[in-house]
Amino acid sequence: MAGPESSCTTNEPSPPIELTGTTVKVGKLAGHPGTTATVRFTYAGTVPTSGTVLWSLLATNPDGKTVQLGYKTLDGQRIAYFYFPFDEAQQHNMDGLADEHTPSEIGLFMPQSVLDILGPTWWWSSAVNIDGKDIATCGG
Repeated sequence: MAGPESSCTTNEPSPPIELTGTTVKVGKLAGHPGTTATVRFTYAGTVPTSGTVLWSLLATNPDGKTVQLGYKTLDGQRIAYFYFPFDEAQQHNMDGLADEHTPSEIGLFMPQSVLDILGPTWWWSSAVNIDGKDIATCGG
């Protein structure tokens, strides 16, 4: 369950990217209005520079409201950074890139609007998807 900070770890082999963990921190973040959830994926291996790669967090609250946060690349270039509330069935595209400043980490930000949908209690799971297939998951 998401709180001020929650995390999961995994050691399942999933070449070429081995997801080793995901951390979610909820709070104020400079440059972002309101409250933000910072999502960090840690991994080993090499991120493919061909085909599609999707880093995804699926969050659900007790009422069944579900939102996907995602960052997708095609041939190494960003094609989508989004959140998708399942009950709206509409993707909301966001500006910016994933935070890749730390080696073997990908960082995403979940805006206040998503936290408003989920409310104060929600849980999450993460996944890495390559060419349409989930190769690694964490949490849940």
